[in-house]
Amino acid sequence: MSQYIPSVPHPIHLVVGSAGAAEITHATSGLAIQVRASNASALTSYSAASSEIETITTLGTWAEPTAGKVRFKRATDNLYEIHLPAATFAISGAQKLHVRVNNNGTYSDWLQVELNGNVTHVTGTAPTKTGGILDVHAKTIQDDAITQDAVANDALDAGKFGSSYWTMLKDSDHILLVKTTIATLASQTSFTLSAGSADPNAYRNAIAIFTDSVTSTQKSFCPILEYDGDAKRITLARAPAFTIAPGDSVSLVVTGEAQQGAGTGSVAYTYGPVLDDEGNPLENATIWATNSTAATPRIAEALTSATGYVTLFLDPGAYYFWGSKNGHSFNNPDGPITVS
Repeated sequence: MSQYIPSVPHPIHLVVGSAGAAEITHATSGLAIQVRASNASALTSYSAASSEIETITTLGTWAEPTAGKVRFKRATDNLYEIHLPAATFAISGAQKLHVRVNNNGTYSDWLQVELNGNVTHVTGTAPTKTGGILDVHAKTIQDDAITQDAVANDALDAGKFGSSYWTMLKDSDHILLVKTTIATLASQTSFTLSAGSADPNAYRNAIAIFTDSVTSTQKSFCPILEYDGDAKRITLARAPAFTIAPGDSVSLVVTGEAQQGAGTGSVAYTYGPVLDDEGNPLENATIWATNSTAATPRIAEALTSATGYVTLFLDPGAYYFWGSKNGHSFNNPDGPITVS
């Protein structure tokens, strides 16, 4: 069994035992988790007997284990989730990891984890809209150095992308959401699309890449705060680097930040209540936390409940909280607020 993931910390899953079997916990006597990198000469074993296995607070959201430990918890039936230390995903020269569970002498199958971030070079012909493979170093992308030279046809901004955008590839149907033009412009942070999804917030947290309609080398990119599907209206987190206008090209792309979720910190912090102008709880408002008075980068975010509250998983520290929802105003930011 194989699982293909980037060489950044990420939950992994494997099947242990048969369906309907009794649940195994991180403290089950005789439990051990074994890990071996493809270039290692020996296994690394973590055992419940030595208190080297701890539980998972939030399934699906990787959290760094305590030093010298791993995390383990049942996801559903006989499918279990494991959080390995971050260093495991960055072993020099390792192309794969092999992981298995030993439950009192009963072993799961080995799970083979492909570490694609350790690929040194992908070669091929110059990419076009209809074919070709990017000739680009994967590590260079991960280290924030995507440039115009790496992608044909000026598809991406010539400036550097943040590390959360390193999986972005040109014109992939799984990455490029829509390529269209600006239809109407209310301000440099609010405009409508000529074509786009009718779903509310379909493009929230995606990245808008702008190309000037007159000077095609003039480009900029900005995070998207809100999307109104009925009006096809986008609200940006900040103004683009050049003055955009109706007719300018805009491509919306998915980034790792779009999957940010409620955070990975050790403290479950409940913020609220968030109220509307009449003092009623405001449901489905986007609330996010930053560690400065800037609206980005977002450390964690989630939507408010029907009672106006939201829970974010944050590490101890001081945070600023921000809110956004179409048709409502917020006194941004709220803070600093100490989370402990």
